[in-house]
Amino acid sequence: MVLLSAVLDRASAAFGVAARVARAIDGACRPAVQRAALAVPFAVFPLALFGLSVGFTSLVASAHAREGPAAMHRDVPLDFLYLRDPAWHTAYNHIAPLLFTIVVAQSLLLGGLYVRVRARPLARADVAVACLATVGFFIAALRVRVLESTDLYNYIVYARLGMTHAYAPGIVVDDPALRRVTALTWGVLPPSPYGPLWQLYNGAIANASTLADAATRLRLFNAFALLTLFGGLVAARVPAAGIAILALNPYLYDQYVANAHNDLLPIVLLTLACVFARRRSWPLGVAVVLAGLVKLPFVLVGLATLGAIASMRERIAVAVASVTVVLGLSFALGGQAYFRALVYASEADRHESVEHIAAVVLAIFAVGLMFLTQRRYWPGLLAVPSLRSFDYPWYLIWLVPLAYAGRSVYPIAIAFPVVGFLLSDVYVATRLERVATYITIAVVVAATAPPPVARAPIAVPSDALRTETP
Repeated sequence: MVLLSAVLDRASAAFGVAARVARAIDGACRPAVQRAALAVPFAVFPLALFGLSVGFTSLVASAHAREGPAAMHRDVPLDFLYLRDPAWHTAYNHIAPLLFTIVVAQSLLLGGLYVRVRARPLARADVAVACLATVGFFIAALRVRVLESTDLYNYIVYARLGMTHAYAPGIVVDDPALRRVTALTWGVLPPSPYGPLWQLYNGAIANASTLADAATRLRLFNAFALLTLFGGLVAARVPAAGIAILALNPYLYDQYVANAHNDLLPIVLLTLACVFARRRSWPLGVAVVLAGLVKLPFVLVGLATLGAIASMRERIAVAVASVTVVLGLSFALGGQAYFRALVYASEADRHESVEHIAAVVLAIFAVGLMFLTQRRYWPGLLAVPSLRSFDYPWYLIWLVPLAYAGRSVYPIAIAFPVVGFLLSDVYVATRLERVATYITIAVVVAATAPPPVARAPIAVPSDALRTETP
């Protein structure tokens, strides 16, 4: 353990320098930021966030309609950005500065919102405005007509195939519209890399008679999951700032309602387990099992959250039991075909870059450290979204349960709009900018999060976040 601490201290040296510089800048700017945030009426924050979100999606849709491929997606209910087509990148170049300005403004507004809500209790009228804006976010996300990825259509294909055929190689898509979508993006759709639990509930939701009905069902399911997250945080009496920073976050609605990515439900389970697990460990164990049955990599995220269990013996017992149950049920429900599909997915990812491999190693190290020593090594935890093959923006939500377990959810949530924009293949295509993104969010967290504490229980009772330094 002494050797591990020495290695960690040396590895943290460069990050520590950046953290001190960031904290110094933050300390100098914070009084002015607080004065500015308190001078603005509360209603300005949710309404401005909602207006900027609608403006962002409108700009993207209008640019795509004007300069995107004209006849490509006429046979699908929701259009999508075809990344291989140079016409879309030409259209994007004209609006890129404005889009980036919008997401920066969103992150600044989220920061101001956090400061405002922590410093001054919300009146009933403020709560009503926040709820109205939240409803507006849901409605606007459900009405988005241009998707950033084709994952939603992939989910529909896997739902129609059923579990047995979804895990088989050489998938044949019968629907002409879906066949056109998969041919444009994949060529041949790979076997499903998703767990058997996801296959079961996705099949029940997305196996509708029409593509429009299936897409609407997937979106509504994720909207309900997001509402469950907000309701759970309210029931756990999480401070209003912690709820507002998520409920009014445009990133969540864009990625998980409009685009309906399937990472949301496991994150909701893990986050609520972290919030509600006070002295009992079984909610965390159950959440790890369910999340792992949706996507196997979530087991690693779950193991990090198990660091909230104070007893090492109990922590190891819950971890061993959870991993055993996940693997056993995955094999019982998905069979060998599921594990072959996972091998196929890993084989397809062998072309990954050096920085991605380094990020994965760092993430695994940080997860192991958090599990074994209850020490939060944030430079590594911030690399957890890289556990998948590419740094897609919808993997950022993997940080939420880790943030709740480490009491640092707010700076991460504030950075979501900007970081999600930079990670998107639609808007930023170079790997150098993606590496810079990790540095950016690391400095943001370093400036606002409390320093790591070794050997400190990190279980989060319902009011623990009230003591966090704003």
